[in-house]
Amino acid sequence: MRRERAAGALLAAAGLLFILAATLTPIAGAPYRLPERCVICGSYGSVDAFNNLVMFVPLAAGLTLAGLRRWLVVLLGFLLTCVIELLQVAVIVGRDANLGDILANTLGAGLGVLLAASWRRWLLPAPLAARRLAAAAAAAWLLMIAGTGWALERDVPRADYVGQMVPFDEDGYSYYRGQTIGATINGRPLAPGPVGDVGWLRRTLVGERVAVDAVVTTGSLPQRLAPVAIVWAAGPGEVVALGQRRRDVVFRVRQHTARVRLRPPSAVIADGFPYVPIALRSALAPADTMRVRGGV
Repeated sequence: MRRERAAGALLAAAGLLFILAATLTPIAGAPYRLPERCVICGSYGSVDAFNNLVMFVPLAAGLTLAGLRRWLVVLLGFLLTCVIELLQVAVIVGRDANLGDILANTLGAGLGVLLAASWRRWLLPAPLAARRLAAAAAAAWLLMIAGTGWALERDVPRADYVGQMVPFDEDGYSYYRGQTIGATINGRPLAPGPVGDVGWLRRTLVGERVAVDAVVTTGSLPQRLAPVAIVWAAGPGEVVALGQRRRDVVFRVRQHTARVRLRPPSAVIADGFPYVPIALRSALAPADTMRVRGGV
């Protein structure tokens, strides 16, 4: 029992340090904006919710193993979350707070309590329980395979499309600091503004072959995706994008992952762009011209 409590105290301490490092580190970005009303917020809200859920499990499990009452552990998780959210609103730069974080963190604390209270049944099950766990694991594996197949299907919603435009208030993007001289999708020019032949574009993006080409002048290093060719839909968001992230060439097309607010898979060519310091980009030192291409 003493060893279990000592291990629990160490686990709780490590979990607390991880939470503080993950939530109270300033991030350069836009000033905080209070979300209107959301539990799963943003384009990748499911990823954030899962991370917030898992983040509080080690702390809660460690406190439970150390001997604290279960209800008290959940209450401490809730209070710690509230303090963190208040600090993110008033003190920590670049952090967003919302009700979804409080809910996910508190649920994570409850999950940690349940796991700590029943760990012997998971690690040392009786024969009947072991068979049930094996059946549940097999069902979960099949569900994961089916879910992955669905998530990786291309998804082109019916909407009004615009080319080469990202809403100025949209998070997750940088501006390309070079210049896009021209861009095409399957050989057709992609011009700034509303897309005329929406039917053709939708058929192309769900077809067997999608090829996005762009001729650009090189720019400096963006920390987030800086599109050189992009199609945007009002409401659903990004449909297809080709661009630069740091020195990498990145291509991605909308898939069902967007419907459940997960990160879309991307094709990446590492170090595909040259390094161009901002100081060298001037009228006296014109940038190089290069062609980039991505497709399915």
